[in-house]
Amino acid sequence: MAEIGAEIGTKARGSVSIENLGKVYGAVEKAGVVALDHCSLAIAPNEFIALVGPSGCGKSTLANILAGFDQPNTGSVSLDGQIIASPSVLAKPGPDRVMVFQHGALFPWMTILDNVLYGATRSAAPHSDDLRASALDLLRRSGGLNRVAARFPGQVSSGMQRRIEIVRALMTDPAILILDEPFRAMDSIAKSRMHNHVLALHESVPKTTVFITHDLQEALLLADRVVVMTTRPGRIKQIVEVDLPRPRTTEVLASEKFLALKAATHQAVHDEALKAFEAGEKERA
Repeated sequence: MAEIGAEIGTKARGSVSIENLGKVYGAVEKAGVVALDHCSLAIAPNEFIALVGPSGCGKSTLANILAGFDQPNTGSVSLDGQIIASPSVLAKPGPDRVMVFQHGALFPWMTILDNVLYGATRSAAPHSDDLRASALDLLRRSGGLNRVAARFPGQVSSGMQRRIEIVRALMTDPAILILDEPFRAMDSIAKSRMHNHVLALHESVPKTTVFITHDLQEALLLADRVVVMTTRPGRIKQIVEVDLPRPRTTEVLASEKFLALKAATHQAVHDEALKAFEAGEKERA
């Protein structure tokens, strides 16, 4: 059997084009909430993009439209040249776009291996030896998780659970991996471990990745580009090229280059957060 690395992440897939995207919650004629307005962004295959901005700026709305969970009012999203979201194209999730949410979604009654396999087949039926071998290989490359494959989610740490969810997402061989603040509830030490894990996994299994976060340092550490969004209505305010060499580890956080990038980006994020605070924005998608 070919190794999973030969099957996952080697194709030039995952080119995304977001053009003039707009989303309004509620009736437009009754002053609905404008979550996104004229939002445009191009993402290259296997590029790691981080979206940052104040609460309610439309980061998660954009992620939900990409995933096929929400319908835009204007504009379009194309994946590898095919429109997957527009006012006239019905929103529809698919295995080519997989999201890992803020809150855990593992089945507690299934073993870790069965959880990962369920992601690939959407079935609890017996799986082929080849598929099980592929799942175990990807678990191994995700920090040795193959050693706990027979355990249940409640028997491992929250950090391991998050890593398992990412492995399950990768088992579907998606064109886009969407991570919606997956480490938000973790303490700083657990976050640091997860950051190193994500960096290593992206090198091993590269995917077009859209990472939602409030943490500027996290965004700059993980991403190829950091996209700063305005407070509502969400638009693209600034795109920061993170010209730090890969492979990376958390050791880069202390480098002069990283600190300079953080300083150069901080003001744009701070200004939008201040606007949201002064407007009394409530946290929304």
